[in-house]
Amino acid sequence: MASAPWVLPSGVEAGTIRIAVSMADAAAARATLRRTLAWTGAAFVLLAGAFVVLSVRRTLRPLTRLAQEASAVDPVDPHMARYDGPQDEVGMVASGLNRALDAIRSYRQAERERLADVAHELAAPLTVVTGHLSHLARRWSDAATPEERERLRAAEAASDELLHASKDLLTLARGDLDAELSWEVVDLGQLARQVTAAYPGVHLEGVPLVDGSQDADDADLRVVVDPVRMRQVLRNLVRNAVRAAGRPQGVTVRVGTPEDGPPEADDGKSLPGETLRLEVEDDGPGLRPEEREAIFGRYVTGSGGTGLGLAVVRRLTTLLGGTIAVRSEPGHGATFVVTLPTFAASVEAPESGGETAVAGKEVR
Repeated sequence: MASAPWVLPSGVEAGTIRIAVSMADAAAARATLRRTLAWTGAAFVLLAGAFVVLSVRRTLRPLTRLAQEASAVDPVDPHMARYDGPQDEVGMVASGLNRALDAIRSYRQAERERLADVAHELAAPLTVVTGHLSHLARRWSDAATPEERERLRAAEAASDELLHASKDLLTLARGDLDAELSWEVVDLGQLARQVTAAYPGVHLEGVPLVDGSQDADDADLRVVVDPVRMRQVLRNLVRNAVRAAGRPQGVTVRVGTPEDGPPEADDGKSLPGETLRLEVEDDGPGLRPEEREAIFGRYVTGSGGTGLGLAVVRRLTTLLGGTIAVRSEPGHGATFVVTLPTFAASVEAPESGGETAVAGKEVR
């Protein structure tokens, strides 16, 4: 540790004096200090990291909730995103998002109003044209030549197609698809007969004949639906099939139960005795795999037309408590399958006043 020369009083250097101290304790203390500093530093880093993570999560929590709100926005009817956090950067993002959503709502409302105006303007004259053409077709059925009768029938069919398309457009524009339904007990077979009667040549299967040659009691085809909406579903499906086939003779409508064949529905859970199945089949060009799901979108069509009919069909079928699916192969036509609960499966219990409780709704 230290050394110094040993000098006698006479001035003679007699040697060297050295003082030594053991460093073992100091080395041990230094090692202990190093370990302490290392553990302290690691603990500090862990605590600091945990604090930073918790702080970041807490800071991002409002942004996470805002992202969830944005993900839940319905593109058809966007609602305002809820945000109750501080008016910081996240608050600015929330305000910007709500302004954008409000602009989208305003634009969609204006678009609906414009579509409603256009559809109404189209429907009025088309109704007159269709009526006149029907009158002319009946009056000239014998006097006109075959070619003239064919052209008159084609014009009548085209005007009728445009009239129904304008009604579909008006239904979508007004938002009538979400209007309250009027539930009634309806014979699905008779409803199918009424709709197909407007398309001579369409084959109807599974429905008792009017002349009584088939016992109507053999098949209970009653369902609980809104008859106006169900008729719209049937009419749109038949119109779509006739358009795809190019002629009414290429379309077949079947009404029956799942026992008659395997059910084809979105849920795949149709049970015998609980559901009725309505099939509309055409021998048209069919659908490619990627078209089967897209065909139900608005303004999407595989065989001409506006592409509104099937969008209306899917929405109304869902509101009526049913499902719809399509099976098709290119070159082998398409079959649209609507599955609905039977009347027997829908009835819960009769109530006083002549009303029946079905699926929680009052049925006339």
